[in-house]
Amino acid sequence: MHDPSHRSPGINLPTETQFFDPDKGRWLLAPWALRQWYHRTELHGADRIPVDGSVLLVSNHGRLDFDAFILIRLLLRDCGRFARSMADRVWFRNNLTARVARAVGAVEGNATNARALLDDGQMLLTYPGGVPEIMNSRFGREDLHWQGRTGFARLAIDARVPIVPI
Repeated sequence: MHDPSHRSPGINLPTETQFFDPDKGRWLLAPWALRQWYHRTELHGADRIPVDGSVLLVSNHGRLDFDAFILIRLLLRDCGRFARSMADRVWFRNNLTARVARAVGAVEGNATNARALLDDGQMLLTYPGGVPEIMNSRFGREDLHWQGRTGFARLAIDARVPIVPI
């Protein structure tokens, strides 16, 4: 299975996208197995995700703590691919959280990083609702906060990659 980790020949990736080590990422995600078990999370429709090549996965945040980490674990288990994820810039303001985010494949959520990863043939996970979606959801009621958040669709069209809602 295709699991690019650093850079492909001929692709000039922004520095931000080059800090990823899949082995370290797997190790850092291992403790989230307990949360995955506790919340009884499952991944339905994994068969819709291409086994290789670029794909943009689009999801919504819920109240589940660190839901991206759990989803990345499920994707790795069920699809055999490590999803790179777009993360809010707040993760990159502190050296420790930035190192953790980069180690599990996250990059600061911007169009340059997203396009570079898709051009590199990677599976990219994004949450268009971002932090407001987490903060404004209530237990038992999830609200989408995607008003005006169309950048992911433009990105997929421009990069000519499929979007898979997950």
